[in-house]
Amino acid sequence: MKPIQVRVRLFGAFRKYSSGAELRVDVPSGTTVSALRARVGEALRAACPTFGDQGLLDVSVLADDERILDEDQALGDGHDEITLAVLPPVCGG
Repeated sequence: MKPIQVRVRLFGAFRKYSSGAELRVDVPSGTTVSALRARVGEALRAACPTFGDQGLLDVSVLADDERILDEDQALGDGHDEITLAVLPPVCGG
């Protein structure tokens, strides 16, 4: 399968684990959102060996510009590059 370059925009607590506001990871076309989440965790640990928010990553959602993606959704659909965001849960009042 053809690889896809995924630009992953980081928000909230995740920004401290990267030198910028995004990561770039390559995954095969057809990779699920769930598998991408695991790859993002690996990339964050590689960028910052003290990465300690795997639990936060596990409960965060991944989204494109229009919607929150389902965990079993396959990535690709004819694109060579996509941009997604990791959105940690928020609370407040």
